[in-house]
Amino acid sequence: MLSASVACEENTPVVKPAEGTTVVLASGQDASSEINAEFEGPWKVSAEYNWFTVSPASGEAGPAVLTVTATAANTEARERTAAFKTNDGVTETTYYVVQEGAPAIEADTLKYVAAEGDTVTVSFGTNLDVTAESDAEWLTVDDDILYGEPETLEDGRTVSKYRTASLTFVVEENEGGRRSAHITLAGGDDVKVTIRVEQVAAGEALPEPDPDPDPDPQPPVSGDVDFSKDFLRRSLVMKFTGTWCPNCPAMSTAIDYALEDDPEHIVAMSLYNEQGASNGFQFPDVNYFVSLFSVPSYPDGAINYYGKIGNAGGQINTATAIVLVAREAVSSLPSNTAIAGSASVSGGKVDVNLDIYSKDAGNYTLNVFLVENGIVAYQAGSGGGDNYEHNHVARQALTGTAGEKLSLGAESVHKFSKSFALPSSVIDEANLEIVAYLTYQGSFQTSVARVTDVNTGLIVDNVTAIPVNGTEVPVSYEE
Repeated sequence: MLSASVACEENTPVVKPAEGTTVVLASGQDASSEINAEFEGPWKVSAEYNWFTVSPASGEAGPAVLTVTATAANTEARERTAAFKTNDGVTETTYYVVQEGAPAIEADTLKYVAAEGDTVTVSFGTNLDVTAESDAEWLTVDDDILYGEPETLEDGRTVSKYRTASLTFVVEENEGGRRSAHITLAGGDDVKVTIRVEQVAAGEALPEPDPDPDPDPQPPVSGDVDFSKDFLRRSLVMKFTGTWCPNCPAMSTAIDYALEDDPEHIVAMSLYNEQGASNGFQFPDVNYFVSLFSVPSYPDGAINYYGKIGNAGGQINTATAIVLVAREAVSSLPSNTAIAGSASVSGGKVDVNLDIYSKDAGNYTLNVFLVENGIVAYQAGSGGGDNYEHNHVARQALTGTAGEKLSLGAESVHKFSKSFALPSSVIDEANLEIVAYLTYQGSFQTSVARVTDVNTGLIVDNVTAIPVNGTEVPVSYEE
C-alpha cells in the first residue's frame, strides 16, 4: 500500500469561526479556530489530548473568545478527532475538535491481470477528487471513479472527507509476452500515486495473491526474534539548545563524550528553541517538551523522561552521569520492547517502516522523529562562528507532539509504516536518521549523582536510531 500526501504549509495560522460544538482545524500545524462563548461564572477548560491547545484556559464570568490551535500537523489521510470541555460551575459544555487529514491517495501499487483481457476494478482510499490516466493503448481507464459513502466522525455531525473509491479499467487480450502499463491517480495540488498493471503472458497463470494480513499483532516467525534474551536497552538523551546559547556547545561536547564511551546504549536528540529567529533550526513542537520537562534555562537535558541533567558539573562529569544513567537503566529498567526497521528518502518523500516487538503485553506511546546530522552553521560560544557542526537536530515529530498510543500483545510484533513529505528545513538528505522510542506510564528515581528527578509520569522503555538510507536495523540484544 502506497500513500502519497502533501504537507500543508501554514506560516500564518488560519482562523475560521466554529459552528455549534464542533471545531474544525486545517491539517497543518498552527491551524486554529475561534469560539465565541458566554459563561455564567468563573470557568476553566479541561482536555485529555495534547495535539491542540485552548487559549485562554480559564477566565471569569461573561463573554470570552477561545482559540483552539493545532500544535502539530495531521500527517494521516483521515481526520483525527478529540474533545475538550468548559465548565463555569453551572454548565459543562463539550466541544469536539476535528483536524482535517493531509491530502492523500492510498492505493496498492501493483495489480496483476490475466492474458485473456478483462474489465478490472481496483479500490483505493482518498480525501480528494481523483482523476486517472493510463500510459498504454491496451489499457483504458473509465473516466467515472465511484466513491463510497463517507463515515460520520465521533462528534456525530461532521462527515469525513476520506472515502473509499473504485476505479474500473479494461485491458485488451495479450497474445505475446508479459507487459506492463501504469495508471496514474492524481488529485489536489500535487498528489499522485502510480499503479503498475502487469498483464501476464499468453498461457501464463496469475501469481498467487498474498494472504490477507491479520490486523491483530501476532508472534513473529520463529527465529526472527528471541524473546528469551534481554533486548538491548538504549537510553534517550534529549538536549534543549539554541544557536544563540553560548553555553550549549559544552553540553553537546559532553553528549558526544558519552556516545563515544557507550554508543550501544545511548541515543541523542537535540530540540532547538530559536526564540523567534528564522534560521531553520527551530523545532516546531519544542514548547510542549519544554513544559513537559520543566526546562528553566539553556542548555538543559532530559534522560529517559525521568532524569534531568544540566552542564554545571563540566563536560566530563556530565558525560559520566549520562553513561551511568544508561547503565543503571540496563540493570534496573530492562526493556520489554525492541524497535527494528528501515527508512528511505526519494523524490521529496520519506518512508519509515518499523517492527515493534514486545515480550509482555502492555500499553505504550510510540514517538518517531526525523533527525538531521552534520549541519555546519553558526553557534554562539563555539569559537568557530559559522563553522560549528550541529548534530542530532530534531526536524519533525512524525507521530505528533505526544506520540501514538499502542496496545502491544505478549511476544508480538506491531507494524508501523508512514510516508511523509520531506520538511523544507532539511539541508542534506544523506545526513538524516529516524529516532523512534516507546514510553509507558510510570516513574523512576535515579541513584546517579548530578542527575535530578523529573516526574513526567512516563518512562522511556527503549529507543533506536535508524539511518534514512534503506539500511535494515535489526533487533539487538544485551551481551
